[in-house]
Amino acid sequence: MESNTSASLRNSRRCLAQVETSMTKLKFPASEKAESSRLSASPTQVASAGNSLDWKGWLLRWSGMGQNVNLVEFSISHYLLVRALESADMKERDVNVINTSDPDMVGVFQTADVTAMATWNPMVSEIAALPDAHKVFDSAQIPGEIIDMMVANTNVLSENPAFSKALAGIWHDTMVVMTADTPEGSATRTIMGVASDTDQAGFEAQLATTKLFSTPADTFAFIASPNLDTTMDRVRTFLFDKGLLGSGAPLADVMSIELPDGTVLGDKGNVKLRFDDSYMSMAADGSL
Repeated sequence: MESNTSASLRNSRRCLAQVETSMTKLKFPASEKAESSRLSASPTQVASAGNSLDWKGWLLRWSGMGQNVNLVEFSISHYLLVRALESADMKERDVNVINTSDPDMVGVFQTADVTAMATWNPMVSEIAALPDAHKVFDSAQIPGEIIDMMVANTNVLSENPAFSKALAGIWHDTMVVMTADTPEGSATRTIMGVASDTDQAGFEAQLATTKLFSTPADTFAFIASPNLDTTMDRVRTFLFDKGLLGSGAPLADVMSIELPDGTVLGDKGNVKLRFDDSYMSMAADGSL
């Protein structure tokens, strides 16, 4: 999800680090002069209904040809739709995308002229509870592709190793508290629920459908996965197809990504995102 606050912070000189999706990080490269490094390897991996495509009426099989699909254009929901269509040997041109503001999703879904919608939590949970809603595809079917992560300015990380280690450590300390079956854990989930426009129960329902990399070892294993290059190539290809890699970008390779092993997807002279597994490696072996 791309919020105005997120975009403003990313372009602010005061913003040294930020939590965002991998797609959001690559979304507006023309406005960013500094490159970023992924400090905490995918802290969350949506495992079930974090993002889903919902359809009205009973479906015996995928039958979306020619249908309207309401979603936030150029968002992770848009990406999810493309992947859902690919799973059914369809293209985006086979449906009609209707750009819809995310605060309006639940209400819009209940209007007579809306037949399908792709969105994220907490709207997914509310829509799924409606009597005529049926989930036909969700992000569990593309595990590891919708990635939330901690990113920071590469120069800041290099010049301030203590800051880098602190962020990595704080992230996983927070994971421990957030998932704890203790009064402190409950209070934390209540606060996070309110911040997520829901309550503790709603937030815990979201956690139940989310793969949390709650230990540094799990996080390190994910970022070192050989599937990461395929995932990130899909993301940058989607952004290129939508014209989001800068005005006049001739091909997806203009947006380059460096993987943990040093491999670069695209132009080595224009790396905008580096996946750095060194901090998670230190966290895993207790040397932060």
